[in-house]
Amino acid sequence: MVGDKQKLRAAADLAEDDPFDVFLIGRHGSNAHKAGRTSLNSSCRSGDAKQPEQSVSANSMVETELQRATELEADSEAPASSVNALSLETAENGKPTPVTAGNMLLAMVLYSIAASGMMIVNKLCMKEARLPTLYSALQFITAALTVYILSLLEQVPQEDVTLRASRVRPYALYSLIFSATIYSNMQALFYSSVATVIVFRAAVPLVVCVLDWSFLGRQLPSKRSCIALLGVAGSAAGYVTYDHEFQLSGLGAYTWVTIYFITISIEMAYAKHIVGPQLGFQSIWGPVYHTNFISTGTAIALMLITSEEFEVVKHAYTWRLVCYIVLSCFVSVAISYSGWRCRSLVSASCF
Repeated sequence: MVGDKQKLRAAADLAEDDPFDVFLIGRHGSNAHKAGRTSLNSSCRSGDAKQPEQSVSANSMVETELQRATELEADSEAPASSVNALSLETAENGKPTPVTAGNMLLAMVLYSIAASGMMIVNKLCMKEARLPTLYSALQFITAALTVYILSLLEQVPQEDVTLRASRVRPYALYSLIFSATIYSNMQALFYSSVATVIVFRAAVPLVVCVLDWSFLGRQLPSKRSCIALLGVAGSAAGYVTYDHEFQLSGLGAYTWVTIYFITISIEMAYAKHIVGPQLGFQSIWGPVYHTNFISTGTAIALMLITSEEFEVVKHAYTWRLVCYIVLSCFVSVAISYSGWRCRSLVSASCF
């Protein structure tokens, strides 16, 4: 509070001299703006009479910042259960919806269920036929088409399915990483057990917490979190030690799952960077659409690079495989939405 009051006094002193400085100081203030409303108004109105236009401009800027500070103060009077985070979902007044611990927990549970289901369905698909890029492309198309249809039905804001250069550029890079992650995940499921993939996926926060700190400016894990991460590391090491595949083939048994571990660690950290409100999305469906729409082209390109299209054409598709593919497409919509929803609420390490 003392620092805020000092900023307000500085803003009042600068009102006659430099309106831009008033704007810079004012926008970093907080609830103390309201307490200093009277003094600021009087200070701004008592400027030098020889510079009326500059004084009026400074006064209007300060008034604007005071109004903004008042709105922030009203938002800060939320219930104690709310946490210091905002989601991309907007309320009726157009403002971001405050995030509660209950919302975060629900999002994590739903994502966990969707991710587990997707891993099992992809394992079944790969067991029937090793066509990873075909499955990925169909899943991406289904998710993107679902969002687009919802926008036509006015269930999703039209703005979220509008492709803009400012959004396509960051999501194009993300789609490359994302497609590599999905491809390596399916290959890992083909060569390794689901349990092995889950163990490596659970160890991802060990790397992501460092990437969070290095590139997103977040704090390193607390002592309690470090203890939890050490527990995860110890559990993963114990699993590897007694894994039958590792005992037979050594590190060669973990080639694809290691690639998956590296790519998903990078993906998790970068995805958190592009899920914020800076890109102008009005709901979580925006990131879902852009990711899957752009990744469709990436998956098709990867299919051509790996010459999988020949296998796609000549393979005999059983009803069982078709059912698995259709089911995976439905699950892809659920995991896409729940994944981006969860990313918007929790840190990359927690995700």
